[in-house]
Amino acid sequence: MDIRVLGPFGVFRDGEPLKVSPAKMSGLYVASLAMTVELRASHTYVAQRLWPGESVDNMGGRLRQYVAELRRTAPELVPIRMGSQQCSLAVPREAVDYLRFWDLLRIARGQGAAEKIATLQAALDEWSGDPVEDITSTGFDADRARLVGEWQSAWILYLSALLETGRAMEALEETREPLDRWPDNERLFKVKLDVLQTLGGFTAVRDAMTEWESFGKKPSTDLTAHCRNLLGVVHGPTRPSRPAVPHQLPAHRPTLVGRAAEYAALDRLLLDDVPSGSRLVVLNGMPGVGKSALILSWAHKVDAHFEDGCLHFDLNGHAATEPAPTEQVLAHFLNRLKVDPSTPSPDGMIEAYRSTVASLNILVVLDNARNAEQVRPLLPGPGTCAVIVSSRNRLDSLVAYEGAQVMKIDRLSRNDSLRLLAEEGAFTLSANAAVGDDLADFCGDLPLALVIVGALVRNRDFGDLWQTRNALRGIATRLANLQVAGCEDLNIEAAFTASYRALSGEAQRLLWHLAIHPGPTVSRAAIYVLEDRIANEPRLPALEELQAAHLLEEPHNQRYKLHDLTRRFAERRADAQPDDECRKVAVKVFDFLMHNSWSCDRVLVPGRILPIDLPSGSAHVAPSGIAEAMAWFAAEYETILQAIDRAAEMDMHRHTWLLAMALVTYQWRANKYADAAKTLGLAAEAAKEVAASGERAMVERMLGGTYRGMGNRQTAKWHAKRAVGFAQEAGDLRATVLSQNALAILCRETGDLIEARMLFSGTLPSFRQLGDPLGEAVALNGLGCIHLSHGEHEEALSHCDAAVRLFATTSDINGHANALVNRGRTRFARGEYNSAAADLAAALAGYQKLSYPRNEANTLLEFADSLVALQRTDEAREMLMRAESLFNELRESTDEVADRIRRLG
Repeated sequence: MDIRVLGPFGVFRDGEPLKVSPAKMSGLYVASLAMTVELRASHTYVAQRLWPGESVDNMGGRLRQYVAELRRTAPELVPIRMGSQQCSLAVPREAVDYLRFWDLLRIARGQGAAEKIATLQAALDEWSGDPVEDITSTGFDADRARLVGEWQSAWILYLSALLETGRAMEALEETREPLDRWPDNERLFKVKLDVLQTLGGFTAVRDAMTEWESFGKKPSTDLTAHCRNLLGVVHGPTRPSRPAVPHQLPAHRPTLVGRAAEYAALDRLLLDDVPSGSRLVVLNGMPGVGKSALILSWAHKVDAHFEDGCLHFDLNGHAATEPAPTEQVLAHFLNRLKVDPSTPSPDGMIEAYRSTVASLNILVVLDNARNAEQVRPLLPGPGTCAVIVSSRNRLDSLVAYEGAQVMKIDRLSRNDSLRLLAEEGAFTLSANAAVGDDLADFCGDLPLALVIVGALVRNRDFGDLWQTRNALRGIATRLANLQVAGCEDLNIEAAFTASYRALSGEAQRLLWHLAIHPGPTVSRAAIYVLEDRIANEPRLPALEELQAAHLLEEPHNQRYKLHDLTRRFAERRADAQPDDECRKVAVKVFDFLMHNSWSCDRVLVPGRILPIDLPSGSAHVAPSGIAEAMAWFAAEYETILQAIDRAAEMDMHRHTWLLAMALVTYQWRANKYADAAKTLGLAAEAAKEVAASGERAMVERMLGGTYRGMGNRQTAKWHAKRAVGFAQEAGDLRATVLSQNALAILCRETGDLIEARMLFSGTLPSFRQLGDPLGEAVALNGLGCIHLSHGEHEEALSHCDAAVRLFATTSDINGHANALVNRGRTRFARGEYNSAAADLAAALAGYQKLSYPRNEANTLLEFADSLVALQRTDEAREMLMRAESLFNELRESTDEVADRIRRLG
């Protein structure tokens, strides 16, 4: 079997062509896979080549149809079974001309010049024309361009090897074929110039360049520089009366994606007239954000503004080796300026340097500084020079003493991240939007990580784009996979390690402590607890150090956050610590959240009981009212959710179930029932391990209330019955009657009024016996509802009146509001519309005080009914519009409310 794509497409068996034609979709299917390095690809990859720009229905089914066709015409081409979401060819690598070429090219790259000539000749012999030149589908354009690029690279390697081994005349003859095919290819033309320089000197080079330009071709800056180098031309005029003009910028990317705003800001700070006279800018930001790339790119763009040149030095501030000594940098600068200091001491070099540049318009680029002390001796004095410094640290003292302007470099926007990723990975963004977004997310929009992933995709280290995504999906291995083998500067973990090494021991410890904190944000108060510090201490040096090193962000006042990749790095540091140390830190974190949650929950539901003690002297919040308690929960909500997950993962059962129980009231009032179902599910599993049966009954009651709030009353009843069972098993009378009350409410709401009446009637004397007015009031309120359902208005009003009076003696605002609503309904049924409206208005005030929008919205609907009955239509419309707004905020349907508003006219 022989599959050919390096020229016209064809499939041959024993030299005879098979009926696998590029005119058929099955032929295109084979061609698309034969142009991959591993002879396999995802369904989506193949579909993009077969149906470019189209949305394909039943993609898998259509591909399987082509495989079935191939099994009839060439069964040895396809495997017996297709993998899930994968297409592949079953032939060996040597059966495909592209893979024979690719393998020979890979071998040649590792060989010496003499050996690689024969290898590359064999590789080039595989080509018979442009890749798949008889396939017209635009879906193959990117693959064609990729293969042509590899073909050109093979030619360049081959010609360079001939030249290196002294076969220049042969090399000149061989340049004809590739340059006839690609006459505008500058990479090939540069090799020809190298050959001509060897054979004929600068005259041959000059004549060849003149001939090139005579065809109307405009040489690039790179080609011009190469030619000038071969001709021995010195750049720029010499000025004997002045110091030499240095041009020291190293190789760099000339234009960066997504940095237009930063370019403009640097122009404003360093090129425009600066009122303060300071032309010193410090760029800072986290590791990998692209500070060095930005300053080099900007310096290249503004080269014409600095006619006296540019000095550059990498200060090595965060490398594994020691930072560059001041004397070394000064000596380097003075050498480039062709200046000898009067004395070789540090002070003598500083004086010579500053005196020399004082009258020059020169740009000084100090990259990768560790601290201000390293930078300060390298700053010119007042004059026309401009200085730009990059550092992972803030270098605050340069701002205080030298008046430096500071620019913090942030991560890229998601759109710019996707552009950079597509550019680096050489893939089309429009056709790969979803996978690109996943990869950008895994990179946290950090430029270095995006460049690394682009290289991984381009080099196919993990396979194609989708396989790369799968390789990076795992959180535990992501950091280790974000590196390009053999490239220390394309290694995310190495970048963070350099910053970590520069931290004090206290800051290093805090960083891995923060990795144990569940995130996504952590309060300043929690950090004080983590570090065993007194809450009212004004300073926390380790915290300030992490912020100064841009390893910790402060997205909101006194709330801190680790970038996703910083967190992955810190987690690896935590993994290296003893297990018992990590568990101690976790206990501190979970205790802090549990105690504060309970402190706030007791404000929301004053009579509630949980087995949580607030230790004396512990740092916990003391909200003055419901609004403060709800605000604390809102700020910490995502953190508590993740804490519950983390506690469950660590088998910290007590923290798991009590954190969930302390959170549930807030979840109900904030309409986060789905979250509550998940956290309480974890609580139920954890309580099974450590809680008593009466406590497990409490968890089941909360699960019942949660499913009731979600409208799933049958599941809610199931949990309520389990609650009754656990409570009776424990012999706990109070837990039993509370659970029976919960079950009775659900029986009433599902139409089982007989069972509901029996349960409420049974709990009423028990609550009186226990001296529990809250439980008694709930039972009375429930019985009032049942009487109302039967049209027994007198009995209903009597029970609801009693419930309202009892609730008024407690601090249960929610229960009091519920009883007022039921009494209002009863009065409405009796035609007492004014009294009904008064009850419902009072209930509304209670729900508003509790920040309970769902109950508030439902009560507004009933209040509107009373107002309509009183012919107060405008007020009724206002109540309905308020309800509609609340339901919109809750993301619940407003169709019924809108219809009622329309009917009012």
